[in-house]
Amino acid sequence: MYQQEIPIFFAVDDAYIPFLAVTIQSIFENKSEKNLYKIKILYTKITDENKKEILKYSKENINIEFVNVEENLKKLKDKLLVRDYYSDATYYRILIPNMFQEYDKILYLDADIVVLDDIANLYNINLENNLVGGAPEPWFKEYEEFQVYAEKVIEVQNYKEYINVGVLLMNLKELRKMDFENVFINLLDTKKFALLQDEDYINKICNGRIKYIDEKWNVSGYLYDNSDPKIVHYTIFKPWLKKEMLNKDYFWDYAKKTAFYEYISSLMSEETEEKGDISLREFRKMAISEVKKVNDNNEPEIQSSFEHIKLAEIDSLNWNEVNMLSDYFQGEHYEVFRDGYVYSYESYNLSGKKNEKNFKISTEDIAKIEKILKSNIDNPRDNLGTDGTGWTFKYYDIEGNIVGKYTGYIYQYKEFNDILELLKK
Repeated sequence: MYQQEIPIFFAVDDAYIPFLAVTIQSIFENKSEKNLYKIKILYTKITDENKKEILKYSKENINIEFVNVEENLKKLKDKLLVRDYYSDATYYRILIPNMFQEYDKILYLDADIVVLDDIANLYNINLENNLVGGAPEPWFKEYEEFQVYAEKVIEVQNYKEYINVGVLLMNLKELRKMDFENVFINLLDTKKFALLQDEDYINKICNGRIKYIDEKWNVSGYLYDNSDPKIVHYTIFKPWLKKEMLNKDYFWDYAKKTAFYEYISSLMSEETEEKGDISLREFRKMAISEVKKVNDNNEPEIQSSFEHIKLAEIDSLNWNEVNMLSDYFQGEHYEVFRDGYVYSYESYNLSGKKNEKNFKISTEDIAKIEKILKSNIDNPRDNLGTDGTGWTFKYYDIEGNIVGKYTGYIYQYKEFNDILELLKK
């Protein structure tokens, strides 16, 4: 006899089945034997072969069921606004309260997450009389245009109240009381939120009746290095498309245990590396555009020089004599972006990358770095003097092309050392 039933819902199409397998693998490895985990996968078209692979996880105290929502979706179909980075599967969760009358509360999860704790601990958070429970949208904390968008377009009182709905506790009893599905449909008729689609609508409808949960239950896979995440959520930047990003190891630890590992590993290429950067850039431009539509005076003015594209890439390499069998320090790596974000790590001979970080420097420091690069990177250099460490500095234009490169020692070159001081201060 199980202590508790934990209802967990997903909404996917065929394209996301491999990543759903990774998510379920992570749930499986962190579950408690005391509970029964009932997973319902909402879909319209999924191949039998993909269903069979997912149903292999339906064992022990995990029960998996595929639920076709095609008929139920018809009332929404002609109203849905979808973009190239979303499918209509993102809207399936709207159907849950009325379709599943047997539940008063469920947990909805996106399929681009890994679960690192017993998911029952999240489910057991008391929603009280709130409609939903979730953690604040991490990208909104980082960019002013998203903050203004939340307050001006979605009309939440404070952007910090806007939640990410990819990890969402749903109080079905209260949602049915307020006729959530019809409220959502009526809002679709009167408002067209183009940025984050159903996330925008859910925040608009539920604002004021949201239970805010610990951010450890929805940690960004790209923005933050969290020492104790319970769920890592790979929004915008995907570990199967981008080689270097924080929190990627959690994903690959589970992915390699699935039948889809080879396929997932094959997806990454030079072209996919830039997809997250392009998506983020488009999101930010769209946020500005949507704010302007609802604000006759275009105020507050949001700076448009926000491009999240690479400005510089900097690497060091230890050129001293070393014991190749030891885990010696090989060097440092920095990627500097024009909006101030910096990704860095240290490299070791045996253990690989350590101390991965994402951090932000000021606009003034970015301007200083670009000025130094423009003025110095192509100047002829004599490699006079050495501290045993060689460096490579690459300078990128706004189109992403390398327009300057220096490789050599920097021991006597103040300009390059000034850049490192700005990154390390």
